[in-house]
Amino acid sequence: MPLRPTRRAHLLVAGPSVVALGLLAAALPAPAASARPAAASAAAASSAHSVFVWYDRGATAQERSLALGAVRASAPSGASSSVPVTESVPVPAGSSAEAVAESLRGEPGVRFAIPDLPIHREALAPDALTAGLQWGLRNDGQVVRDDDLGIALRGVPNTDIDGPEAWKTTTGTRSTLVGVIDSGIDITHPDLAPAIWTNPRPVALDPSKPKEKDLHGWDFCHSDGSVYDPTEYFDDGGTRELNDLHGTHVAGTIAAANDGSGSVGAAPGVTIVPLKVFGVKADGSDCTSDGIFQALVYAALHGVDVVNASWSIEAADASDRAEIDDLFTALGTEYGMVIVAAAGNGVVDSHGVDVPVDIDQALADEAAGRRGVEVPYPAASRAPNVITVGAVDSRGRLAPFSNYGHHTVDVLAPGVSIWSTVPGALSKGDYSKAYGFLSGTSMATPHVTAEAALLRSSGTLPADEIVRRIETNGKPLRALPPLVTLTNDMADPYRALRPASAIRVTVAPPSVRTSGQSLVTATLSDGVSWKPRARQLVTPCFRIRGTSTWSCARAVRTDASGRAAVRVRPGSTLDVQWRFRGVTGAPAVSSDVVVVGVTRGVSLSIKPSSVRQGQPLRATGRVTDTGSGAQVLLQRFEGERWRTLLIGTTRSDGSFGFTARLSLQGTWKLRAYVPAGDGFTHSASSPRALRVR
Repeated sequence: MPLRPTRRAHLLVAGPSVVALGLLAAALPAPAASARPAAASAAAASSAHSVFVWYDRGATAQERSLALGAVRASAPSGASSSVPVTESVPVPAGSSAEAVAESLRGEPGVRFAIPDLPIHREALAPDALTAGLQWGLRNDGQVVRDDDLGIALRGVPNTDIDGPEAWKTTTGTRSTLVGVIDSGIDITHPDLAPAIWTNPRPVALDPSKPKEKDLHGWDFCHSDGSVYDPTEYFDDGGTRELNDLHGTHVAGTIAAANDGSGSVGAAPGVTIVPLKVFGVKADGSDCTSDGIFQALVYAALHGVDVVNASWSIEAADASDRAEIDDLFTALGTEYGMVIVAAAGNGVVDSHGVDVPVDIDQALADEAAGRRGVEVPYPAASRAPNVITVGAVDSRGRLAPFSNYGHHTVDVLAPGVSIWSTVPGALSKGDYSKAYGFLSGTSMATPHVTAEAALLRSSGTLPADEIVRRIETNGKPLRALPPLVTLTNDMADPYRALRPASAIRVTVAPPSVRTSGQSLVTATLSDGVSWKPRARQLVTPCFRIRGTSTWSCARAVRTDASGRAAVRVRPGSTLDVQWRFRGVTGAPAVSSDVVVVGVTRGVSLSIKPSSVRQGQPLRATGRVTDTGSGAQVLLQRFEGERWRTLLIGTTRSDGSFGFTARLSLQGTWKLRAYVPAGDGFTHSASSPRALRVR
């Protein structure tokens, strides 16, 4: 699918047509209906020439052959007879990429199948290579002059990400790998060279180029190991631009060395893995989105912790976005990967002006079948390990090019006049001058990528917890209109890294009979590193479900693993919460409320166990711990759920009975079900089989 780096839609750098920052009104403009219709990318989908396929673990050669045969496709030329992890499947003549992908998704052995479309980009060159100020890390109210935007803007103090304050906790560790999926990176830049990854086991990824190895990453655009091409330019609407500017600038914002010169990254101690996907092929065609997905899988298999995604994909089809969301989620749950995505730089309206997109509204228009702007993606992704970033200026105002959305954009970060590294080719090899300003949500995104890397460096937080900490530990921005993002906060690694506590609770078993016991265990840990907090007092508190009064038992001291436990013998369904009062360096915290359910005993007998169609059967049973009038449902399992056939009540001794006639042939499972009530959770009998002839 069409992939676009920033600026307007693409390698997300803002263009020179951006209006003066002081003109941004409090009410954000809605994009014109004529701006980039969604149908454009649907048309592009029909012209795609290949489909990215990720196979299941353990997929067999026969499954691969059957899958390709089902869509009349052949294996790529030069492909191995063994089943690869991923491959690009050519679209057969007379078919479309969308149809091939849809068909492959249902084939055994195929995990993901995503159409491949051309890349569109509108990158731009840096400003004059003069000394700059990194207001995004520390804003003292300094004036930042950006000749490209034609502004000299005095910032509002403390409108920054508190970079130096965060570094007092960690500057990142070299074992934390950050994948920059982008254009190339000048890995010889003195401010970047110390942070560039060296593959301990480099291999030739392209069998046709046995001497090309992935020593410092891979160029998925040209299929070689050169992640920086100083002579590669592309035509941007008549302007000749250096291809690898964008990736070099992004990498510097993340991890440029803290050496007192040039610029410094927000996480200067982490490692950058260059994964080049943007460029122009030897035949003059643009590289395609297939490279993005190949790079993501490569990153996962090489232990990359965080991926910077300063680009967008034209995914007009909701089913394609769902497929990519599933791929993102798998990368998070199986490999712990966090993906930080740019919100995007709006669309170009009928007057040629950049207009920001309300992503929430774009999704609503699509769902209602209204013709509107295309849904920015992965900005609109709801995968739990994806965090979407909008851009603000040094006064804390939403950048006039930045997309927004109360339910889709998670946080904001500095994205206007951002000073960072640029390739040495732009300064004729004089690296003392290889720095410059760029603006865009592409420039905001690496600030948050760096924050995620600092969090990963400080402990073993899972991907979705890193996203949660970033979302819930931002710095409020009071200059914003309401509902611009999920939080209306500036990302702030200092706040996200502050001492915190967390309590996770397990209940085993989650429900018991009135005479049974349940073990309720609390695990107290550091909320950043998730290391256990040992020898600390935690208090179990209880309330009867449906009431408001809590009662707390004696405090219990955690063991070396941070665990404490109590045995509960409830007479009624209980809410349970563990509480930690806090000590120096370990803030107080309360766990989520968990439920210890108390169930009734329910028995069921079906006679006869085999009947003819329409023949009456008798279902009888008993409910313990109840008298007359308790509701009982006779249910049959159909498909994936239980459906109610009859409703009755218990007699004074708790017994019940139903007479039923079933007309559908087959072997059915029946059960008696008692809804929650009177201090009990819902209860059900064991299923009973009934054959209808």
